[in-house]
Amino acid sequence: YLLVVLVLLAVPIFKKADAQFINIPKDPVINVPIIEIGDDQPIDFSINKKRFTAGEKIEVKAIFHNQTQQVFSGRMIVIISSLDKSFPAKFFLKEFNLSAGEKTENFISEMKIENWMPAEEYKAEIEIKDKNDRLIYKKFEFFEVFKEEKINNEIEATIQVCADKDCSKEKMVFGKNETVYFELNISVQDMKINATIKTPSEEIEVLNFENNKASYFLINAEEGKYSLWANLSKDDYKSERVEKEFILEKGYTEEVFESICKINGKCEGEENEINCSKDCDIKNNRDYNNIFNYALYIVMFIAIVLVIKVFINKKRKNMDIN
Repeated sequence: YLLVVLVLLAVPIFKKADAQFINIPKDPVINVPIIEIGDDQPIDFSINKKRFTAGEKIEVKAIFHNQTQQVFSGRMIVIISSLDKSFPAKFFLKEFNLSAGEKTENFISEMKIENWMPAEEYKAEIEIKDKNDRLIYKKFEFFEVFKEEKINNEIEATIQVCADKDCSKEKMVFGKNETVYFELNISVQDMKINATIKTPSEEIEVLNFENNKASYFLINAEEGKYSLWANLSKDDYKSERVEKEFILEKGYTEEVFESICKINGKCEGEENEINCSKDCDIKNNRDYNNIFNYALYIVMFIAIVLVIKVFINKKRKNMDIN
């Protein structure tokens, strides 16, 4: 019996000894995703004005308040963009590491309003993201860019979309892996050109002009309609914006084009303004219609004069007979 009692007393001692080899951290670090950020506004966000004109500067101020009970690391991103994506968005970034209840310093983002920027509505937006690039919070404000009509000097400009560098052949529909060439015809020299291309998926790409010429490669590009915007500006001149569109059809070839476009002065069959601009040019058709209408008016006027003249002569004869 004494042996059994000794064994039973020894079991807790061995278990206690085994437990000494288990290492449990006293203060485990747990990353809990931030789901809610309190009832108060965690972001102080403002812009200095609601309406701007060329030469003025937009100033965006932002302060972020960590309302959680833990350390929060991440970044503030300020984005300034136009609503119709007519120019590339501007990004401003600030990283932070805040203790519970701490605020960031005042983050100021500035951008000058350029002459070439279209007169329309814009958006200033702030995003708060954690260190894993997850969006936690965002806020935005709208502002407007308008034009002052004090300058009388005007710019006349057109843009050509071509199949070759010299722009000897204009073209609107392109095939896979082709190169699109652009040429600006401007009445004023030394213009500042800010140009972008909007793809069918509405992504914005910057297009660089040199000596009023540029090119765009359609290698591995997506099918659909592309829009080119060229904003022209110069001191003492009204800003001007020219637009042009072209289409990428991967099955398109010159043979297909020639089989559709039969140049005969008539817009017929499958011809349209894009695949047969010479026959279906809206301006030329409008001019032709105007000439036809003017001729018709002249004929009608002559007919009315002749009818009146016959009526007068007939009346005179009746008076002579009486």
